[in-house]
Amino acid sequence: MKKSIIIIAAIFMMGFSSNLMAQITENTIASGEIISQLTITETSPLYFGKMAVLNLTGGTCVLSTAAVRTPTLGVNLSASTPTNAEYDVTGENNATYAITVDPTITVTKPVTLETMTINSMKLKTTANATERNAAGATSTLSGTGTDHIVVGGTLNVAAGQVKGVYSGTFDVTVAYN
Repeated sequence: MKKSIIIIAAIFMMGFSSNLMAQITENTIASGEIISQLTITETSPLYFGKMAVLNLTGGTCVLSTAAVRTPTLGVNLSASTPTNAEYDVTGENNATYAITVDPTITVTKPVTLETMTINSMKLKTTANATERNAAGATSTLSGTGTDHIVVGGTLNVAAGQVKGVYSGTFDVTVAYN
């Protein structure tokens, strides 16, 4: 009787162990999609125009995204035509994207190495024509995959700033969201 129970138990265990070793495979699809590369092209540089500053009082020149200059304190504007930095953006139709503008730009006068800074960057786009802070900005490409960015900011001028042409570079970066 003991031999019968042991044999039945062994057969029973073999049945379970063969089920435990059974294997099932599922065939799954993997995919990816390539979209149009996002590009940005400068169409106009940032130019605050000509201005003078008092010897004892500095100030600022604020350039709106509508290319309107507003002086403060000791800055006096001279007749000249300012320009906003402007960019054409192309990419995937109706895609949203992030815009990053350097928050502070240093412009330098050659030889003497005098400097001024530009900050408080503002922008507007064709998709969102309201002027807003450039920090954390986003926009949406049109149904044909295009948009236009306009950038302005605030030029900080020190009292008695040395006369001359000041220039520098800054980055504007776009990336899909």
